[in-house]
Order: sequence, then C-alpha cells, then structure tokens
Amino acid sequence: MANQSIIKLFVPCILAATLACNNSQQHVQDGVLLEEYPVYTLTPQATTVYTDFPVSLQGVQDIELRAKVNGFIDDIFVDEGQYVTKGQLLFRIFAPEYQEELARSSAAIKSMEAELADAQLLVDRTKPLVDEGIMGKYELESALQNLANRNAQLSQAKAIKNTASANVAYSQIRAPFAGFIGLIPYKTGSLVSSSSIEPLSHLSDISKIHAYFSINEKQFTRLLHEAKNKSLVDHLQQHAEIALILPDGNQFDQKGKIDMIGGQVDPKTGSIHLRAVFQNPDGMMRSGNSATLRMYEKVQEAILIPQRATYELQGKKYVYKVDNEGLVSSAPVSIMDKTPSTEYFIVSSGLQRGEKIIAEGLANVKEGTKIKAVNK
Repeated sequence: MANQSIIKLFVPCILAATLACNNSQQHVQDGVLLEEYPVYTLTPQATTVYTDFPVSLQGVQDIELRAKVNGFIDDIFVDEGQYVTKGQLLFRIFAPEYQEELARSSAAIKSMEAELADAQLLVDRTKPLVDEGIMGKYELESALQNLANRNAQLSQAKAIKNTASANVAYSQIRAPFAGFIGLIPYKTGSLVSSSSIEPLSHLSDISKIHAYFSINEKQFTRLLHEAKNKSLVDHLQQHAEIALILPDGNQFDQKGKIDMIGGQVDPKTGSIHLRAVFQNPDGMMRSGNSATLRMYEKVQEAILIPQRATYELQGKKYVYKVDNEGLVSSAPVSIMDKTPSTEYFIVSSGLQRGEKIIAEGLANVKEGTKIKAVNK
C-alpha cells in the first residue's frame, strides 16, 4: 500500500514537469495541446531582386587569322596567348612568285611609260603637219589611237602591279587590331593557303567583353510592359544592374550594361537574344569563358516569403496559411522567376498583405490542424 501511494503521488509530478519542459514549443487551448510554430506576417516592401542567366563570353572582336596567298610559313613572330599591338607582324609566308610578279610588272610599267612617251611625241609632231596640210587627218587619228592604246596598256600594267603588290603584302600577316593571339596549329615550313581548313590563329580584343544570353517570351513581354513603350535597352540601362558571377562564385569587379536586344524571337526555342558589355581592363575575362549573368532590378510593393516556408507538390509550390484562430490551411502560390536572395521568394499570386504563413518546420504540419502562432 505504501508503494502504491508513492506511485500515485509521483505520476502527477511527472506530468507537471513534462508540461513545464514543453511550454516553449506547445500550448494548451481548451484542453488540447497545440504545437508552437513561428509565423510570418506578409507585409509588402521594396526590394531588389535578381535573375540569373547562363552566358557565353566573347571579346568585343574575335576573328580568324587566315592566309590569303599560297605558300610556306617562313616565320612565326608571336607565341600563343601573346598580346599584340595593331599592325604588329605575326606571320610571314614564303611566296617568291609574287615578288617575281611584282618585279615583272614594275619593269612592264617602265616599258609602257617609254612607249607612251613615244606615242605622245608622235602626236605632237603630227598635229602641226596636219594643221598645215602637209599630212592628212588619217595620220593624226592613227597617232591619237596609238596614244590611247599605250595609255590603256599602262593602266593595265599598273593594275597588275597593284595586284602583285597586294599579294606580296598578303605574305606578311599583321594584326588588324590589338589583342591576344589564340592557338597556332601550324609550324614554320607548313604549307598554307586561303582554302586551308584551319586558320593560322585567332585574334581577340578583350578590352571589352560581350556576354550573350537569352530570355523567354514571357520574360521579354514583362520587360516590355515595364518599359512602358520606351526603348527597352534604355530602360534596362537605367533600371537594371548587371553583374557577372564567375565560376568560383565570386562577382566580377566590373559592372555591365545591356547594349543589344535581338530583333527576332528564335522560333525553335521561343527565346530572344540579348547582349551585355563589360569593361575588362585587366584582361581577366577571355573569349570562351563561362559565367552567369545576374540582372538586378528594383521591385516596389513586393510580398516576400522565406524559401523554407514553402513546400513542393507535383511541381507546384505551397505554403501553410494560418488564420486568426490558428487553423492551418495549405495554399498554392506562384513565385516570380526573380529572387531577392537565396533565402526569400517573391510571391506573384496566391497571398495577400496581412496574411500569415508558417515560416519553418513544415515537416510536421498537417492541413486543418490548429497551432499556437508565434510571430517571427
């Protein structure tokens, strides 16, 4: 009997201690033990959001360096990856036939000039004699025709020389602008021509970098509405901040701007192409680099919810709303494709100002249950 009395006294003590320990997470209402959950009250606010786009990077000028004449590579004056200045000699092609053609055309011009001088002298001698009636007009016309022929032959010889000079010049490949040399697949002595499959190399001007990316029709239409019939490029330059996220997660130290929007929607992908330009003073970014373009925009009256306050079901996002009585109900929400951070979403539909949602701990929440709401 003594033992039974001790047990009867001890059990209420255990229950009281248990309730005291759970007081921070549970609440008794009308005899029902309610779980406590942090609740987030929706208040529209101004925020900055961003959208990420994969981009391909190219220099402001990227060209192939190709031979325009046939011949063997005589000299390679640069190395792969080297920075070169405009006009710098890069390759020399050994093509002696063009030098010979230039010499022949130069000699032909001198010969033609001498013949032209003789033809002019003949005209000068014949004209006075014709005027005096000593010679007939036929002789003058013949002399004039001969002079015209010599002039035409001289012009033709000069054209041949110009072509020869151009071919000789083409045997020396110079940089058309300053930039970085790409890979050089040829060695000294290699035979090259204008029809060679591979170029001699590539040249990239990376003083500025172009970042090419695409947006879908829905995003494009939204931007057009935001621009309000103004130039979309001007609108984005004024209202969007453009950043470049590097593969290691760091942000490139130069800000960019949108400078081109494509004029057509790609019928295969339903996307439209845009281009952003970044200054690249240190040459850190190179053609072919991969990166992520991040477009920041300001949004007024945005309804933000914690990302951990959502759950996904059959491809749709849901939240748990809480009414004034603490009753829980699930609600589908639409999320903007832009996000202010890695912690929050912006709701485009499904929730309104002043409503409350469970902020975290959704794993144990059930539809239709009551909770003790704790403002977060």
